[in-house]
Amino acid sequence: MRKISYGRKSQLSQPAHSLFSLCSGINYFQHKKEKTMNLVDAFVKKVISGPYKEYGKWWIDVEYISWGVPGKTRLMFESKEQALEVKEGYKFLT
Repeated sequence: MRKISYGRKSQLSQPAHSLFSLCSGINYFQHKKEKTMNLVDAFVKKVISGPYKEYGKWWIDVEYISWGVPGKTRLMFESKEQALEVKEGYKFLT
C-alpha cells in the first residue's frame, strides 16, 4: 500500500505554532474598527437647575426631547462657563 503525502508538515513545534496563532489573533483585533454604541441627538427643552459643582465637575439638570420622546437628565461639564452655555435648543448626544 502506498503512503499518500499531503504536503510538508509545519516546521513550527506545537507550542510555537499556538503562540504564533495567538499573536496573529491579537494583531487582527488591533486593526479592527472599534465598536461604538449608537447615539442619538437630543435637544434641551427646558433648563431645570442652574450649574452646580459635584464630584469635581459642573452639572446642570435639563428636560430634553429626542425623537419625539421627552426625558430628564443631568449634563456634566468641566467648567462653569461651559454649563452656563446650555440654553433651550442645546444639542447633545444620548
